[in-house]
Amino acid sequence: MDSFNKNFIVYTDSKRAIEALKKLNTLSHPLALKCAEMYQCLTEKGLNIAFCWIPGHAGISGNEKADQASKTASLMLESFAPLGDAQQAVKILIVKKWQSIWDEQ
Repeated sequence: MDSFNKNFIVYTDSKRAIEALKKLNTLSHPLALKCAEMYQCLTEKGLNIAFCWIPGHAGISGNEKADQASKTASLMLESFAPLGDAQQAVKILIVKKWQSIWDEQ
């Protein structure tokens, strides 16, 4: 692992997600607890992980409804998607974003 970059930044437009990770307790959302567990595991392996808030897509037609639906869903204690599915979806989104950045250069 010594030849790999050990510094990572997780970018999110969700201030709520960052705050949830800062204020964990026994009543925290199960997904927040799982993220914290993964963070701890990775940092124990010597990785440096920072979280960075970026502005979302406010003002773009239709996205306010999507944001509201997302906020409503984040308040639910029960997750409708298995964690593995959510992780796979995030990986796909990251690859797509990376590809679009790569294509623009």
